[in-house]
Amino acid sequence: MSLGSRMATLALTVVVAVPLLPGAAVAETAPATPAAPSSSAQQTEEFTSAPAYFAARLAEDEIFISDHLAGRYDRAELAAKLRSTVSELNVPFYVLVLPTRFHPPRDEELLAAVHDRLGAEGLYLLLDAEGPSVHANTYGVSVPADDAARAARFDDELTHESTPEETARRFVDVALSEDPAAIAEKTVAQWRAEQDRRQESEEGSFVDTFGPSWEEDASLRGAVIGFLSGTALTWLAFIAIWMRSSFAGRADLASPRRRLARPASSWPRR
Repeated sequence: MSLGSRMATLALTVVVAVPLLPGAAVAETAPATPAAPSSSAQQTEEFTSAPAYFAARLAEDEIFISDHLAGRYDRAELAAKLRSTVSELNVPFYVLVLPTRFHPPRDEELLAAVHDRLGAEGLYLLLDAEGPSVHANTYGVSVPADDAARAARFDDELTHESTPEETARRFVDVALSEDPAAIAEKTVAQWRAEQDRRQESEEGSFVDTFGPSWEEDASLRGAVIGFLSGTALTWLAFIAIWMRSSFAGRADLASPRRRLARPASSWPRR
């Protein structure tokens, strides 16, 4: 038998025998089984965003106070006060208390994202650690959240040092009132009027300084007149020195002795 015939017979034998080996057919047809994800990978995927993290915390307790506020408030005591205050609305609620300016600018979007992940109906509140900052969304419950939040944010009695419980107290009081919309409009109007008054006061402060007090305050008149007089004398002295130096230079150049002392020309004579 030739070498080519032997090689062909050997190749045919391998092709026929391989499918008959144990487990060969199973290896070709059995689908690959995906590896089960580890618990750490699941946690990483679950908490990749702030809304997912907050939703997980609110699933454990309807009030979440950031760990960053542990040194500023007694978190357990603050949570108890907020629970007592917000429960007066008689609706399910979920409250986030975060450090000032920690949350995104669009707070309602953050609350909407938390609701999407939590999937529970109720009132969702977002409070700043300090100041009258409150944002609210409602899902499946009847609460005048927008008007109550506006009234709390623009309330002159709440300052940048107000606590979250004080802001929540104002929110609940307006929400339980007979006309939350009217209260919100009145509060915003008062706030704007106060801002206009302060602006006019600041703009008129300089004019007021030289108004009636100018006629009455002799020390003020003396100080202003002395300042203007000193400035004028300084400029007059500067002008006098400059004029003297300028005239002296011109006289020196025009004197005969100056012309005689001028060096001879270095150009060769023709």
